[in-house]
Amino acid sequence: MKSFWMVSAALIFCFLSLVGCGGGGGGSSAGPAPAPTPTPATTKIAGVASKAPIGNATVSAYKIVNGAKAELLDSGSTAADGSYSLNLGAYTGPVFLEISGGTYIDEATGANTTLAAPLHAVVSSTSGTVSAAITPLTELAYQQA
Repeated sequence: MKSFWMVSAALIFCFLSLVGCGGGGGGSSAGPAPAPTPTPATTKIAGVASKAPIGNATVSAYKIVNGAKAELLDSGSTAADGSYSLNLGAYTGPVFLEISGGTYIDEATGANTTLAAPLHAVVSSTSGTVSAAITPLTELAYQQA
């Protein structure tokens, strides 16, 4: 049983490490460019809700304040393939994701099944465009946190 928790902790660490990864870009020596017009920064979060793809579910993103779920930032629906995309506006910081409702094909029985309990995920920091899956594994991480 102890090895189960160690493997779970390692998987959670890997997931959170991947969420925190960013990319860099190259530069050019063509000379100074004209000053761009500042545009407000927009944070977007997108991903997949899966216990098998969960379609027609509601995905909600909330601020996290003092370690607790706070103000709703945005909500939307999943597509038939479980994908979702939310616009968090200018918000940057930790986000609590919750998916409820929706249906999926149970892989064991082949039956069209309604999601009985909400699934959750936590993103430690959001800025720019962020990917976040919401799965039974992220639910386990949420419950252990």
